[in-house]
Amino acid sequence: SQVGRFVAWTPNGARAWSFAMPHSDDLVAPVGIAANSYLYVRGSKAIYAFGPSGELLWEHEIDPALKPNKVFAPAPTNDSGVVVARNENSLVAFSRAGSPSWEFQLPSNAKLSEAPKITPDGNIFALTADGVFSISPAGHMLWYRSFTEPGFPSSDVKTPASP
Repeated sequence: SQVGRFVAWTPNGARAWSFAMPHSDDLVAPVGIAANSYLYVRGSKAIYAFGPSGELLWEHEIDPALKPNKVFAPAPTNDSGVVVARNENSLVAFSRAGSPSWEFQLPSNAKLSEAPKITPDGNIFALTADGVFSISPAGHMLWYRSFTEPGFPSSDVKTPASP
């Protein structure tokens, strides 16, 4: 990609299609690729969904990304929707058709340190500097674990012996 332009390539290296980002927008994170081949692109001002042939399927304005940051990388869900950081304190989910599904607000002192991660069962992990939140596919918090609580990481985890 070049500033203001998103480019897709074929497996043999030929240019498949390109798209000029609207609103003088720029990419701020890696692209997310869903199981149905939709591409999710996080611009500095919006999230965009592209079909496999490069057609813009939908876009939604979301909080501006102040600078490129891995926390803004879109995370395609198991049903080919997407979860993305609205900002460093909240996640928002969209269906594959582009409808907002839910929003999850982190506590005021928590900031995302990684892009959301989707588990095989569809739950979402949101990592912060202090711990990890597990969020259901419907956007409800399942649990939170602090990195400082006893047993985290599990004492059952073994590290390789040094040579």
